[in-house]
Formats: sequence, C-alpha cells, structure tokens
Amino acid sequence: MIRILSAAVLAVGLAGATLATAGVASAAGAAVTLNLGDIAFGYNDGYWDHGHQWHQWQNKDDVQTYRTSAANKYHDWKHDRDPDQGWVQ
Repeated sequence: MIRILSAAVLAVGLAGATLATAGVASAAGAAVTLNLGDIAFGYNDGYWDHGHQWHQWQNKDDVQTYRTSAANKYHDWKHDRDPDQGWVQ
C-alpha cells in the first residue's frame, strides 16, 4: 500500500512540474500589444502614457502605427530635447 501511495505522489509531482513548466513557457511567449488609447504623447524614442510614465517603443511597427493614427500627438524628435522631457501640459 505504501508503494502505491508513493508512486501516486510521485506521479502527481511529475505532472505538476510538467504543467508548471508549460505555464512558464506560455507566459514567456505571450505577446504584448500596444494600447494607443493609453499614449498621451509620442516621440521617436518612446512615449508618455496618461499616468505620466515613460515607455520605449517595443518595435518600429508600434511607432509607425502611432504616427499614422495620432499624428497630432506624435513628435519626430527625442523626448529629452525639451526641458520638460516632452511632457506637454
């Protein structure tokens, strides 16, 4: 009986470890998407969100998408050229 219980505990442990590893792999492969509505001001080196947090662009496609969708809030220069670091009041 003890052998059966030991084997069951071992099997459950191995199954749990396999599932945990699969969960980590899934999380690592998760895609991050750009929420255009959260961007207050965009620059060629990144953007300010509405919470006044600075973010770098994840890729060139995100910059291009924002430029074409919110051209009046996009500035084609680095955010730190201005004394306010590009945060427009």
